[in-house]
Amino acid sequence: MAAPLVVVTPAKADLEDAQQRLAQALRGEQVRRLGPRVLQRGERLALLLPSDWLETGAPDCIRVVAVGAAMSQLQLRGPEDDDGEATTITSHGGVVEGVRCNVDRSWLAQSSIEMLSPRGVVHLFASHGEGLSPRAFELLPERDPGEERLVREIGDYPKGSTLEQGLARVERQTRARGSRAFERRLLRGAELVEHATHFGLPPGCHELGLLIEPPSANPKSRHAGFDSHLTWAGDGADVASVSSPNWQASYRLCTSEARVIKWDFAGLPAGSNVAAYRGQWDMAPAAPTDWAFMARSQLTWAWIRRGTANLAGDLRESFLTGPGRAYRYVNLTAGACYVAAAAPTHGTASQLSLSVEHGLVTQLDLPAAVSEAATVAFCSASGGRATLHLESQGEELTLLVGLWRVAAGKTGQR
Repeated sequence: MAAPLVVVTPAKADLEDAQQRLAQALRGEQVRRLGPRVLQRGERLALLLPSDWLETGAPDCIRVVAVGAAMSQLQLRGPEDDDGEATTITSHGGVVEGVRCNVDRSWLAQSSIEMLSPRGVVHLFASHGEGLSPRAFELLPERDPGEERLVREIGDYPKGSTLEQGLARVERQTRARGSRAFERRLLRGAELVEHATHFGLPPGCHELGLLIEPPSANPKSRHAGFDSHLTWAGDGADVASVSSPNWQASYRLCTSEARVIKWDFAGLPAGSNVAAYRGQWDMAPAAPTDWAFMARSQLTWAWIRRGTANLAGDLRESFLTGPGRAYRYVNLTAGACYVAAAAPTHGTASQLSLSVEHGLVTQLDLPAAVSEAATVAFCSASGGRATLHLESQGEELTLLVGLWRVAAGKTGQR
């Protein structure tokens, strides 16, 4: 008869060896063993120490050692206090140990071992005596993680740019996107009577912005945020509330008439210095004047983002559609370039995508903001026919879709 084949996995062999060495080392003490026990994640094993170990006059110290596989995670969890919090000791290398002496011995008597890993076997040893044997990691040096260094600051936080430098950077970026005007002002915290600023807005599209320099000298404070509010001056009608995760904020809007807007930032720390700016663009000249103002505004912002705010072209196709899927075949001229766009005229698009399929090439645009139209630029070498695909979602949504023929750009031009 053949002998049965027994296979011992490395994890099981390691655990058996560890618990045998612990048992051998504790032979000279009063020892209570509990285990092996299989615990699931979150399951706790009560220590159940003998009551005579806690009596007055009993030997001074009690030690508890729990050992599992080297990769398992255990936790020695003490009793909860009045606030429901418990002191815990986390294992290293599958070993957790707790020692309490004299009056603190009752803490261990009310403690438990908790399994943090999905599942594992635990051997538990509790010993009692005056001269306890070497600590568990001296008996199981391969489980010892070594010295743990305290976590310290890795260095100073990088210093942020000054408000003047920040304004100069924003102006460069704004003018690179075709802005025809840039207004800037510095508001010193010590001189601020009202934590607000006003902008006069001529007809067109505007990007308003704030850069904040908090009074604290601690660079960490630069990573805080603030809330602000925009209203129309005069009637006080709400425009928008702007929340920023850091010390800068911006807001974009278009207006068909000259207006004054107020930006209130009363929530800033007292003494903060403020830089305010306004970039200005004309409404996109290619946007048809008979299109809804909302659609022309969103089309303008889409082209500003691509650096083509002053795009000029002839509108060749246009149609009105609602939410869902829509497509339109369009005829192309060989050697000509085109721009296709879809912009809401009513409602808000929670999802919007526009793609153009021409031959083997498909180009797609997914606007990053709900205030932008979807737009795709492409050229046709051979002419023929292209397909415009539109997908959109939104309540009470109506969209205008257009195709413009434009002049070909220079090499390297966006």
